[in-house]
Amino acid sequence: MYTIVNIDYESYLFDPHYHENADQYTKQIREFEYVFFLFSKSDDVLIHQYDYTEEDLVYFRSLGFSPPKLIKKNRINKNLPIHYFWGDLNEKEKNQVLNSKFTSMEIGKKLGLGFYQGGKVLSINDVKTHLKKFSNIKEWILKNPFGMSGKGHYLFSRDQKIPEHIILSRPILEPLYDRVFDIGTTYIIDGNSYRERFSVVNFNDRQGQFRGGGASLNPKYISEFVIENFKLNLDDLYRDLDKVVAEYLKLNPKNNLQIDSFIYRKDDGGFSFYPLVEVNCRKTMGLVIYELANRHPDLWCEWRFNKVEEQNSIEKFKFSLPSHHHQSQVYYFNNFATNNF
Repeated sequence: MYTIVNIDYESYLFDPHYHENADQYTKQIREFEYVFFLFSKSDDVLIHQYDYTEEDLVYFRSLGFSPPKLIKKNRINKNLPIHYFWGDLNEKEKNQVLNSKFTSMEIGKKLGLGFYQGGKVLSINDVKTHLKKFSNIKEWILKNPFGMSGKGHYLFSRDQKIPEHIILSRPILEPLYDRVFDIGTTYIIDGNSYRERFSVVNFNDRQGQFRGGGASLNPKYISEFVIENFKLNLDDLYRDLDKVVAEYLKLNPKNNLQIDSFIYRKDDGGFSFYPLVEVNCRKTMGLVIYELANRHPDLWCEWRFNKVEEQNSIEKFKFSLPSHHHQSQVYYFNNFATNNF
């Protein structure tokens, strides 16, 4: 199978200036294209953007991966049957609806599972009017409805002056919650239902930007941690998320559904789930983390983009290439590693 790892999928869907050969998009693909090696077979053909050396391929083989055959993108026959790995290029308008955070917001409000005190704002006056309704909330966040991995979020306090261009490009307004634990739950869609569901822990910064994550094929690692540390039960979250998936299934998705949720600290010091932050109808880094966990099903796996060396891991390896800006490591543990919380 001929495959393109189109990690620029969100840009393809939503950026009116998108061109697949523009450097700003190909750079994004070159940075993370290698994650496909987790899923590929040796007889697959990758139509690649990054220039892999034989040394790179030998390294990935040494980790037990099966790098595919390689064809440079500018040398391909455009009539080849191509599989777009990160997101489907068919039915673009439908996939724009499925991946828009406006859709997440509408469904969250409809089900009472998110955006409780948030909403859509289109001007400075809209922001001022909204903040007056919730005078007790001091910190807020403006989000781009079409971004990925939390990029471009704008944090501000209620007394801060906001440039108008910020609002025009980030029209989703929400309170800044004291989030303590981020969960990404993937549903593998099969027709009119899902055949598999799994969760990973996302290591996000205060703005919600992705910094790595952890997972295990054994669900006890996450569920027991949540019970012990937050006195919450993941089954309660899953009951809510199944309602979200039911709404999205009405839109006939062909790709995975991945729902971002978090646990936050309440004013009284207790904790609660925030079930629906956003939904992505495509491949995600959560799927990558889960596939890394699949190498050692009984262990806890972490993929980290920080530079902290972990001394207590059973196994570790570098999961990035030397020229990449985002250097990362993968670790495996006998128990849930809590360094990132």
